[in-house]
Amino acid sequence: MIEKQAQDCRGGESVRIQVKHLEFGRNMVFFPAENTQIKRLRTRHLPAGLMSEVPSMLRQEGILPKG
Repeated sequence: MIEKQAQDCRGGESVRIQVKHLEFGRNMVFFPAENTQIKRLRTRHLPAGLMSEVPSMLRQEGILPKG
């Protein structure tokens, strides 16, 4: 599933995603204009199931605090 979503964005965009670019309540990821080839803000909706897994993955990596 993650691979499919990654196909819908450019490589440079996907490697620059930060936690602050994730909108968990709306299941969206934002790509700031400075991170896009066309220099325009882009958004991408992600499946709710995928977004619900992201916080636990980030906790496992130590990016989000546990608890």
